[in-house]
Amino acid sequence: QFRQAGLNVALLIEPDTLDGVIENVRLLGRVTGNVGQANALADDMQARIDAVIAAIADNDDAAPVVFYELTNDLYTAGPDTFIGGMLTLLGARNVAEGATSPFPQLTAEAVIDADPNVVLLTDAEFGESFETVAARPGWSGVSAVVDQRVFPLDPDLVNRPGPRIVDGFETMAALLYPDLFE
Repeated sequence: QFRQAGLNVALLIEPDTLDGVIENVRLLGRVTGNVGQANALADDMQARIDAVIAAIADNDDAAPVVFYELTNDLYTAGPDTFIGGMLTLLGARNVAEGATSPFPQLTAEAVIDADPNVVLLTDAEFGESFETVAARPGWSGVSAVVDQRVFPLDPDLVNRPGPRIVDGFETMAALLYPDLFE
């Protein structure tokens, strides 16, 4: 119906990688007639991503094991999502490794058994915090709780595949590797 009304139509599929986010920025630039601005933004995004990857490249520490919490009923991002892709680029092991759906719901037992040493909370605005995670049955022995490495993340920066995703990527890098990003 849009085309019949003489309107141009562009369909953007949610990307499953940061490269896909950057390509969507370039595509939107072409579609809107802002190629130069879009390419400049995409190039800046890529340079910032490359800088983070370079900063962690020589890190000798073990890969952080991360539970990325979307909701307090343990929905998370699987490895085949742009969020999972960010964790992979950051050298992290995603607790949802091997998930058969993009955004699986894990059991408390599965998360506890994986013993993440970092928990990233994108549901902090709904009341989740270090204290609420530490109070969950069985979680007091999880490495992230013991070491107090349970961190809130702004979901607008990390759950939406747009230009600000690089801000979220940099924030995640600093949380996973505090010694490298001071």
